[in-house]
Amino acid sequence: MKTINRKSSSARKASKQLFEDFFTWGNVPIELVRFKVAGTPYFCVYVHNFMEWRLGSPDEDDICDTALQSKLFLRNARCLTRDEIRRSKKLPIYNPLNKDSANWKKMPDGSERTVIWYQNTFSGFPYYGLPTAVASMIHQILEYKGARYNLDNFDNNMVLSAILALKGNLSQDEANRIGKQAVKTHTGDGKRGRVMVVASEEGIDGSDLHTLETSRDGSFIEADDKWQDKIFVANEWDPILCGVMSQSAMGKGSGFFTKVLEWTNRNVILPAQQDCYNEVWYHVFKLAAAWMGFNIDPSNIQIQTNIDISGLTDVDVTPAVRVNEVRRAKGLPEDPTTKGEMYLSELKQKKDVTNVQD
Repeated sequence: MKTINRKSSSARKASKQLFEDFFTWGNVPIELVRFKVAGTPYFCVYVHNFMEWRLGSPDEDDICDTALQSKLFLRNARCLTRDEIRRSKKLPIYNPLNKDSANWKKMPDGSERTVIWYQNTFSGFPYYGLPTAVASMIHQILEYKGARYNLDNFDNNMVLSAILALKGNLSQDEANRIGKQAVKTHTGDGKRGRVMVVASEEGIDGSDLHTLETSRDGSFIEADDKWQDKIFVANEWDPILCGVMSQSAMGKGSGFFTKVLEWTNRNVILPAQQDCYNEVWYHVFKLAAAWMGFNIDPSNIQIQTNIDISGLTDVDVTPAVRVNEVRRAKGLPEDPTTKGEMYLSELKQKKDVTNVQD
């Protein structure tokens, strides 16, 4: 699907935003809109920014069945007044167990809208979800503080490197004029240190420059490496897949990297894709097919991974992979001949040594 809403977003782009928001915030509001123009049905899907949305009050069964959207939530994440809540957009949260009429709200423009609230559920948090990386929140803050400390040292101009004391019958304003050129000489971009100029009335002959030791361990290299490792673990990811190479991993060869990719794909990527499909896309396709009159079985649709099949090492993939599958994985055009639909094992049996990527 190249376009799924009036913003010209594709299903691929929407899925990318959905995964990013899910792992960043732990909550993703997906708005579904259905309407007709001159008798022609239309169905749109919008993946919204969680910061603009909040859940409504829970009912007597402690279930939140509505969600509110307002740009005012972006203002310091504040609460809304009663009047602001009344003027915000309030939509029912889609529940497949409810009747169709209970899941959709009729809008003044004639469209009907509902929202799928996709969240990463955590024990003890019955309403809102949490991101997977919440376990490393403190270490994420520490990493930010370390980088912020170094940036402040460069840009804040609040760390003194020297004091120039001018002794004589000078006012502070006169001292500032005398020291202006010295300050320009020793401070600014591309120059290290900051200089403060102060005045004294005890004689100019005793003027002196007092150098201050301002060196600090602003890199936090050792601590930062530990924080980084804990952040990767909390995200259920491996630093190798981000291009972060350690000395211990450098000499293990391509087989080690392939195993890391296989483990991550099996235990992180595929479960996340399946959960996203079960909680979001299955319902989207089901509702869209019913409204548009399409003969689509959502059970036959799945999210396709982009991991190269050549990464599989534990099994022989040739009996299960066709020539055109290899060509698509490598970004090559499909072979229009009968060979394109042949399995790789068939080519081997026929002793066809032709490269399937040629």
